Amino acid sequence: ERFCDVRWYGPKEDMIYYPQKKTLAVKPQNIQRRPTFLYRGLWPPFAFGIVQTLWDNPSQREMNLFWARHKVGGEKYACNHSFYGFYDRFLKTHPEFFAKGYEGQPPQMCYSNPSFIAQVVQDARDYFDGKGARPGAFAAGDYFALVPMDNNLWCKCEECQNQLDPERRNAFFSNGYASDYWFNFVNKVAGEIAKSHPHKFIATLAYWEYAYHPKRVKLLPNISVQMCLHIRNFWAPAMRDNDLNLYKEWIAKEKGRRFYLWLYYCFPEEIAMNGGFHCFPGFFAHTASKWYKMFAKDGIRGVFLNGLGEQVDTYVTLKLLDDPSIDVDKLLDEFFSRYYGSASEPMKKMYLLIEKIYGDPANYPEYVQKEKRHFHQTEEIAWGYLGTEERMRELGRLMEEAKRLAKTDVEKKRVSLFEKGIWQYMVEGREMYLRKKGIEEEKKALEPEREKIRAEAPPRISIPSIPSCGGDLDNVNWDNAVVLDKWYTVEGYPTERKLEAKLVKDNEYLYIRLQEKLPTNRLKNSEDIWTGDDWEIFLSEQRDAPYYQIGIAPDGRFASYYYEGIRQGMKEWKSEATVKSEILPDRWIVSIALPL
Repeated sequence: ERFCDVRWYGPKEDMIYYPQKKTLAVKPQNIQRRPTFLYRGLWPPFAFGIVQTLWDNPSQREMNLFWARHKVGGEKYACNHSFYGFYDRFLKTHPEFFAKGYEGQPPQMCYSNPSFIAQVVQDARDYFDGKGARPGAFAAGDYFALVPMDNNLWCKCEECQNQLDPERRNAFFSNGYASDYWFNFVNKVAGEIAKSHPHKFIATLAYWEYAYHPKRVKLLPNISVQMCLHIRNFWAPAMRDNDLNLYKEWIAKEKGRRFYLWLYYCFPEEIAMNGGFHCFPGFFAHTASKWYKMFAKDGIRGVFLNGLGEQVDTYVTLKLLDDPSIDVDKLLDEFFSRYYGSASEPMKKMYLLIEKIYGDPANYPEYVQKEKRHFHQTEEIAWGYLGTEERMRELGRLMEEAKRLAKTDVEKKRVSLFEKGIWQYMVEGREMYLRKKGIEEEKKALEPEREKIRAEAPPRISIPSIPSCGGDLDNVNWDNAVVLDKWYTVEGYPTERKLEAKLVKDNEYLYIRLQEKLPTNRLKNSEDIWTGDDWEIFLSEQRDAPYYQIGIAPDGRFASYYYEGIRQGMKEWKSEATVKSEILPDRWIVSIALPL
């Protein structure tokens, strides 16, 4: 990279840039330096979502090599939620370790309990003595992590509750409601570790309700603090200010402390994936450059990326982690000219336009610009405010220009991957949004029918009998079957999907035939059936537990369960069903013979 001008712009071999010359001459130099941020971690280490398409579905080996080439790793360090292993270890034998005041499994530990604190101290000492970390714990190198469960359901015992500060609880995700409570516990453990292992560190997060600097607790020197910042949500002014204020208070009041950062690169895509919509991409190379320079100036020791940015943002970030003094505009110029070649100009314009739209608070709803609370991108923000018709038209023009200008096969492939991973994703996102808007209008007109259905009793049907087939699906005559063709969503609206069920029976079996008309090349199988495409049938004598359930995948695999209720949970059901799955070009048909 330094002497031969090679660039790794993605994990695939055809994403490597190198100048083509007849002679390779390297003049040796002595270089002594280190990356600015000693720890450079990320999760997940594999590609998913948008970047998976941009990187052309790389293998894990290709990803591992890509991370190594970009110096991911560095100092041995780990910090994450560290007490989930305590349930298996101590819930039955030491219930006093756990949060009081909750039914069922306690959601947290009791961080004021002396016996629990003593056990944590012992676990840390065992780790530093070379005995390894317990299951569920996080530790690496000179660091043993203490981080509570990922919720804010604190212990309700009097001693714990007295340490909480309602005045520091606000509408932001990151606040100080539990800061004194949490860091008081961390201090107690760190104090004991300082006696036995004076050169080791207790690592913890400044996160959620313990994100603010504590008011009444003076932290011991052997505690490292990792602040959690929503760096890709800084388009929300109040949220940006809240994060930066807590960051600056920690830096100002804890001179010389080892600081790390946990940066949420998962947003906005994770929110969209969980919410069933497509996000407006969170390009932010210039924003990243600005804040990484500040992090370096303030002596931040390491950075953990929670999630990956898109291709350009991941590349730029990895370079900033090594050397945040780089000129991001020169880095972008080089990336686009070398990676996209003849199509570089429209591709760069497209990136910069998306970045400008995404990062400018003026493009967001007025409530985002004014209200002092936590925000994430919504489908309405994505396509009602950011990806407007006019902006999408301009971006589409640039996409077409890039496709026209790409000359070589590799340029065309790279442009095509961007079109598929970013542009088509955006187009589909806006189409989904507009379709939903239209459906919402249609729903208003359907309200009277919906209320009528809600008031009616469940429908009843009689299932016709046929001559005995002995469970052989190929011998079933469906001509006289009762047909179920009027389907509703769980909310009571007619389904857009073209669904049909047929039912017949003989003396031994109930026969069910399910059909959906759809492009079957889009069907997906999954190992567990439930997370892919599947038909699911529920059988019950009442509208409640207990009930039976069968799930059927496109490839014909099926699973059967019996659900008794909340306390008893799910059990395997030996249904003795026969299942047949037929995939035609325009429809998926599933037939079932179920012994009565």
